[in-house]
Amino acid sequence: MAVANNNFNLVRELIDYHDYGQDEQHTEVVSLCLAVKRDYLNIVGYLIDHGHINPNDRVQSNCKHCKTYSNDTQNYQFPLYHACRENRLKLVKYLIKSKHCDVYQLTTTYETCLHGAILGASENRFDTSSNHEQRYHIVKYLLAIRDFNINI
Repeated sequence: MAVANNNFNLVRELIDYHDYGQDEQHTEVVSLCLAVKRDYLNIVGYLIDHGHINPNDRVQSNCKHCKTYSNDTQNYQFPLYHACRENRLKLVKYLIKSKHCDVYQLTTTYETCLHGAILGASENRFDTSSNHEQRYHIVKYLLAIRDFNINI
């Protein structure tokens, strides 16, 4: 609830009160993905740095807060994939540069973050021209990564 409501102070208090993330429960990664999808950069950073959440962990698709784009309940996706799919350029850069997220992680449908960036545009009928430009910058950023392999 604290993440869903963008309540940074409550997120910080909950993490400081309980050693959040140490028991490796699925809920911690769900919180991270929710913060990514809603573009809460400060909460994303705090969850990773102080909540001990691995940004390369996966989230299962049947999470009601982190809906994926398939009815497959065994489908897994990752925070970086969500950032690309949701058109969050600042978060994409942050997760790759600062948190060293793996750009080649595959969902169970064999999609990388590059696929997420491209597919997000085709499924979002409300994608405005400014969103198209930002999505272009995400794809361009990914392709500019040294030795980026487009064939994965």
